[in-house]
Amino acid sequence: MAMMGLLKKVPPLVRVGAVSGALGGASVGVMAGTPAGVLLGLVLGVGAGTVAGVVMDRDDKRSSHRTRQLDDIIGVTNGSLGAPPSVPSRSEEDHERELRAWVTEWLTPPAPPVR
Repeated sequence: MAMMGLLKKVPPLVRVGAVSGALGGASVGVMAGTPAGVLLGLVLGVGAGTVAGVVMDRDDKRSSHRTRQLDDIIGVTNGSLGAPPSVPSRSEEDHERELRAWVTEWLTPPAPPVR
């Protein structure tokens, strides 16, 4: 019962590393052909797998932390990603001037063809 509580506290990547190391070590030990080889392979495999699992777990946590930092920097999680920049409002006179320029440019008839 205490072992199950201890296993629940171990991160999943460490558990996977230890189990896969145990399986690989036991397989190599079986090739040696002796019970001592199986036991030694099992122990060495669990050790190597646990170390690999710890490294993978640490790298995963570091990557997740950096991703959260970058999301905060560019505004994905708490910011204004996709919001238009604040543009000062234009005066009515500027709007009318722009409208007249557009009308002059687009609604002026073309010059007659020259022969």
